[in-house]
Amino acid sequence: MIIAQRGGHDGQKGEPVTTIPGVTFRPIHQWPSQLTPNDERRSRHRFQATWTSTINLLTYELRMLDAWDIVIQLDLTERDIRLDGLPRAHAQPGHPGIILAFEAPRVGPVQFACDTYDHWHGNLRAVALTLQALRAVERYGAAKTGEQYRGWAQLPPPAPTNGHMTVEQAARFIAEQAGWPEEWFYVRDNVAETRRDAYQRRLPAPAEQRAPQGVRDPPLRGRVLRVPRSHRLAPFPRAGRGIRQAPSSAAPRARSEPLMLARQPKADPDLPPGIFRRGDRYRVIVYAGADPASGRQRRVTGTARTKRQAVALRARLQVEVGQGRHQAGRMTVATLLARYLEHLEAAEASPSTIDRARIAMATTINPRLGQVEVAKLRASTLDGFYADLRAHGGRCQVCWARLRRGLPALRDGERYDAFRRPGAVHAGDCVAGRPLSPATIRRTHGVLSAALALARRWELVDRNPACDANPPKVRRPEVRPPAADQVAQLLAAALEQDFEWAVWLRLDAITGARRGEVCAIRRHKLDLASGELRMDRAIIHAKGADGRDRLLEVATKAGSSKRPVLDPATLRLVRELLRRKQESALRCGVRLDRDALLFSADVAGRVPVRPQLMTKRFARLRARLGLPGVRLHDLRHFAATSMLEGGIPVQTAAGRLGHAPETMLRRYSHFQPGSDRAAGELLAGLVDQAEGS
Repeated sequence: MIIAQRGGHDGQKGEPVTTIPGVTFRPIHQWPSQLTPNDERRSRHRFQATWTSTINLLTYELRMLDAWDIVIQLDLTERDIRLDGLPRAHAQPGHPGIILAFEAPRVGPVQFACDTYDHWHGNLRAVALTLQALRAVERYGAAKTGEQYRGWAQLPPPAPTNGHMTVEQAARFIAEQAGWPEEWFYVRDNVAETRRDAYQRRLPAPAEQRAPQGVRDPPLRGRVLRVPRSHRLAPFPRAGRGIRQAPSSAAPRARSEPLMLARQPKADPDLPPGIFRRGDRYRVIVYAGADPASGRQRRVTGTARTKRQAVALRARLQVEVGQGRHQAGRMTVATLLARYLEHLEAAEASPSTIDRARIAMATTINPRLGQVEVAKLRASTLDGFYADLRAHGGRCQVCWARLRRGLPALRDGERYDAFRRPGAVHAGDCVAGRPLSPATIRRTHGVLSAALALARRWELVDRNPACDANPPKVRRPEVRPPAADQVAQLLAAALEQDFEWAVWLRLDAITGARRGEVCAIRRHKLDLASGELRMDRAIIHAKGADGRDRLLEVATKAGSSKRPVLDPATLRLVRELLRRKQESALRCGVRLDRDALLFSADVAGRVPVRPQLMTKRFARLRARLGLPGVRLHDLRHFAATSMLEGGIPVQTAAGRLGHAPETMLRRYSHFQPGSDRAAGELLAGLVDQAEGS
């Protein structure tokens, strides 16, 4: 059940803090060891895990130890702890250190403290992993009596200095001075637990948990300090907060009263229901139903200056609730995007689509809009967001890599050490941000629009503000394919370098396929007799949820299968490549399987080559030949335009490239000069014939 909003792993606020069964948050009274000073830079944690997974891991490890009296201490004050024992939504710890203390049967009281990382979520993840590692020591038989936990045994608290003492020490001192017997002295662990019990006491219990009629409720849970009348101190007129007086023996009480009364708004009989007077303003509260996920009640609130405005506001909020405009509650954009990403993974979307969505969320959307509530998102907000990205929303690849490692971005002219470039000079100010291209902003808009459309289908919002936003327009660049002599020059230079690289480049130019489709060609998909090549798979590069690179073999971009036929010269080169690979495999003692890759990074043909490496190799070849304007993807444009200029029907050319015919016409229609010239001559002949007659 989500109960508050706290900072995420990346230091941004807004990640939900989830309840941990049996765990109480408390302020840190004293750090058990030497604390890292705030002026020293802590390292950024590299845990690629969500907050929910950290909670699940910690809960599982504590349950395996049968732990009780579990306490997580943060550098907060008592005011930052809520009545239910959890930190408030906007509470910020003074430093990221955390202390986890608990007691277990075979372990005893233990305490784990960690302030290694720059955020307390990362430190709590480190403690949870430490518990997992310690339990693995016992599971593997290296320790069987729990001796691996002795290094974290809780030491007795030091004597109070400078006149300061804890709440328990103060209560024991008062009890000793008053002469109270030990059997009457039961003190709670701290004040936060007392307030939590009082808070839970005044909450209405569910219908299935209510006691039958005539049966009284049980007393408050936990242990409280009871003081007999015979030992009550005269100067104290009544017990303080967290201390309750014991009932007299003559009139026993079977039910305890709550320690704290619920704070109720000031009621005004002249005001309609749901409107309360708060000073010189009016507070409006409208019930919006229960959250289907957590079961918590949702309420929409507002503030007005006058009674007339409060009544109008209440009516407007009731209409909006009836229209379903507040179903999202206080859900933030970051939470919605996280659910959208889970939906993509469950729907088995393309890994590249998931990868692009994850990158857009981490780099552009969450840092600026992550804390904005979905119900308050407007088209004007998105337009301002796009304008900010257009002005200074980008950074270079060097600074993105530095930010992922926890290092600051670089300004213009700063020196840094890069791979193979020691003492390199940074160009541009990435601290303030660089202008972001319209294409990148358009992709970011696509992620936001898809997530908001999903929220609308889930009836979390009644409209999609991204539909009314105006992202920058992307002008499609004009297709400029290389000339035939330039392609021949590239193929000849590649043949001088490496035979396999020359065959790869020739297949890319002859078939007009994408680079990933050429990397995915396997032996059994090529018919050496007829020259037909079946291309229905592609190798793509994507990053997983853990941030690691991976190569995946997926269906083609259009999801279709194409069967281009190779010419005799190309087929002869492919046969020679297969013969050489077979000889290399025999020399290494490896047998080539029927489904082995034609282009692979190993001798057995099991590991595909990375498409990015082929692009970099082509860039080096292009630079050596002095062809700066030719890209690897331009070979696909060369195949398309050459077929159309040669009079190949559009349907045949589209089938060879894997395009739809209408896409071919829209993309390459201006590359038919012969047909256009013939059309012009036909029209001119008709006009001249009419004039002569």
